[in-house]
Amino acid sequence: MKSSHSLLSPNPSKPNDKEAHKSRIFVGVILALIGVGFALSTCDRVQLTSQTAIASVDGEDIGYKQYASASKRYEQMLGMGEMTPAQRKQFNFGQKILDELINSKLIIHLAKDQKIWPSPDEVKETIKEQEYFQTDKKFDVNKYKIVLRNAELSPGQYENEMMQDLAQRKMIDLLNVYPVSNKSKNLISQIKKSGIEVNAIRVTHNNMKSGLNISADEIIKFVKDPKNKSVLENSFTRNKYRFETPASKNIKIISVDYTPETLAAAEKESQELKKTLNAANFIKNPKFDKKNGNVGWVSAGRLPPEIEGALFPKDEVNAPLKGSILGPIKTEQSFLLLLVDDEKVETKKTLNDVSHELAEEQIRNLKSKELKALVKETVDNLKELLKAGDIAKIEKIQKQYSFTFEKKSILSPIEKQIGPINLETSQFEKIFTSPKPGDVLTFDNPTETLVVKIENVIPVDMSEKPVTVVADEDPKKEITTPSADDLSQKYVQAQREQILKRLREHARININKDML
Repeated sequence: MKSSHSLLSPNPSKPNDKEAHKSRIFVGVILALIGVGFALSTCDRVQLTSQTAIASVDGEDIGYKQYASASKRYEQMLGMGEMTPAQRKQFNFGQKILDELINSKLIIHLAKDQKIWPSPDEVKETIKEQEYFQTDKKFDVNKYKIVLRNAELSPGQYENEMMQDLAQRKMIDLLNVYPVSNKSKNLISQIKKSGIEVNAIRVTHNNMKSGLNISADEIIKFVKDPKNKSVLENSFTRNKYRFETPASKNIKIISVDYTPETLAAAEKESQELKKTLNAANFIKNPKFDKKNGNVGWVSAGRLPPEIEGALFPKDEVNAPLKGSILGPIKTEQSFLLLLVDDEKVETKKTLNDVSHELAEEQIRNLKSKELKALVKETVDNLKELLKAGDIAKIEKIQKQYSFTFEKKSILSPIEKQIGPINLETSQFEKIFTSPKPGDVLTFDNPTETLVVKIENVIPVDMSEKPVTVVADEDPKKEITTPSADDLSQKYVQAQREQILKRLREHARININKDML
């Protein structure tokens, strides 16, 4: 694996750019606090050997490990647990997963050919924004390392996967945009104002596990059963990041900038300034930048050496306490004064500490019959409340189970979507087949249930006079504008499928069916 500079390290500022430096010194320190100490290195993709490949696309392998991971994720999404060979055969599960992986490869290769590729900065920001790598809504490198280690991934491998994922998203977004004439846009706009007004509820079955009653006796019995020892140990290993919190300090910073000519004066100024500061007046000082001075929580292992040594010395006897003022700490262009505003001690829970919590989670996962019964009971109740129009009671249940509830949403004839709820073609067609106000339709699949109540049918109003827009240079020529929003989702999907079909026809695809 080839490694290069850290994607999370700040770029050095120019010595002669005073204004840029003044605003960047805090940004630079904050980025350093987030990122120095580990690198999301750009690296070549780790290729699996032909012996472990389940398929290849234009010479690039789809490894069995990748296929198995995709299968496991899909099984978890379905909430069905590990599928039996009979279930896999019934749903043609293996081929469906492989088709999706092949399509992903084709889109990624197309993105490479068209030079539609994310920058390292985009990858960095995307990773930092992912919630499962954050602590107190800030990127936590320690949690990042633990999560990846448990997933048996290196930072370089994960970054490469994220880069390809972003490229795929960019390519798909591009495929979703087509040129549409103004005449068509006017007609589509009028059609979109028609449709069916609905109230819709989408219940995700897994979200309802919290409603299952688990007794203390069940949990104790599960923990004591020797058969469950390895289950709990594996669960603890996978979720270890949840139970480890490194020592951290909440800090604020005051910066005294300098140039080569003002170095001595700035050092003296910072020393004198420190004598006047304490925990009570630190943020009241005129030099404290309210916007950038509140750095927040930081932990060891992710700081520039000079700051790391001051906040987290190797000798714990010298560790600064809450309320301490540290510095002046010399950086490339500033002297920093740090206030330790608060602190948290390191916590590490053992398996014994969290065994009951993990056991409860495992028991919930095993209660598939009970979950099915709870889903049915809840959905039946929601259907009655929809019929009665009792929105308040529906919203009360929504708080408990976090389902999606779209109120008085317009389902357009050209968009298979109710708010954030994407409809399957069969669902869309059923709703539009002789719709009558008051009808309540239910759609079930293994992972979720959709309930739709038709409130009103809005016909197309063709009395509205369309707006005519013509090009300046030619009054007879219509302007065409790319617009994904104004197009039928069905048309977009058909176009994408045609592109994938053509890509498949020209790609070299080999499949080892014996491994499916």
